[in-house]
Amino acid sequence: MLCRELRAGLPDKVSFQIPCGGYFVWLKFPGKINTQEFRKSAQKHNVDFLPGSFFSPESGLSSHMRLCFALYGDDGLIEGVKRLARVIEQAHPELFN
Repeated sequence: MLCRELRAGLPDKVSFQIPCGGYFVWLKFPGKINTQEFRKSAQKHNVDFLPGSFFSPESGLSSHMRLCFALYGDDGLIEGVKRLARVIEQAHPELFN
C-alpha cells in the first residue's frame, strides 16, 4: 500500500524497491540530495523519516531515506505520503519537473 502511494505521489526520479518483508521502505534520491537537510521541514508538517546517513558510519547514504510502514494504518500512510511529497517538492522542486 505504501509503495503504491509513493509511486503515485513522488516523482520517478525518487526510486525505491518494494520490500519483501520487514518494516521499512528505503527511498533513494538522485544526485547529491541530502535528505537530512529537509527532515526538520518534514517534522513541521507532521511527517518524519530517518535520513540514510543515520545508518552509515561514514555519512554515506546521505541521498537515502528510510520510511517505516509497520506502525500506521492505510489512512495515516496515505496522508504521510502527501505531506512528504509537499516537503520534498518545496525542498527540491527540480525533482517534479
